[in-house]
Amino acid sequence: MTGERLWYRGDGFANVALFAVAIALLGSAIAYADDTKQAQDTFPAEVTTVGGAVTPQEISKRDQDFVNEAAQAELAIVEEAQLVLGRSRRSEIKDFAEWSSNHHQKSQNQLRSIAIAEGVIIPVTPAYADEQDIAAMRDESGALFDHAYITGERDRFRHLMVLYEQESKRGKSESLRAFSAAELPYIRYQFLTAQTIAALPTPGAETTAAR
Repeated sequence: MTGERLWYRGDGFANVALFAVAIALLGSAIAYADDTKQAQDTFPAEVTTVGGAVTPQEISKRDQDFVNEAAQAELAIVEEAQLVLGRSRRSEIKDFAEWSSNHHQKSQNQLRSIAIAEGVIIPVTPAYADEQDIAAMRDESGALFDHAYITGERDRFRHLMVLYEQESKRGKSESLRAFSAAELPYIRYQFLTAQTIAALPTPGAETTAAR
């Protein structure tokens, strides 16, 4: 993750042991990010020329499905993070949301550029299920709000790890394989971080545990 500051400032974690475990687990992800930095910086579009004009190659169903799901996830991540920044009072959760919003706005733009280059239609709204989750979050407050956000992001990034890893290995598009390979370490990092925060004791934990 060279060149991008990690979100954690050190003032949000009360449980040092849990944070130390997360940092240890992140070692492989950070090393992998260094190896794939160049892939992140350049995403070559796969094109053919017809009569002197540049036209995108036909994209596979796997790649189209990846673009759809990844784009909708990016939109939901940013929207939820912006909501959290205005409502949460926990510094570690706000730090996570701020880092997440900043990073995924950038990756959202990268994915959009690839989609345009390859002639792929990209979603402009989150998935219906995510919109429902965001609406439900708006009805929560305090510890219940924080719990809904961080556990939801933990589960989201667990799923995205699988999605991005499969695309990086099996995708037909060179551009999308490079994109997913470069993003995968960040996805892993955010899953581990959300998992760590979710495991921390919080005010109102006895209430959220009963949900």
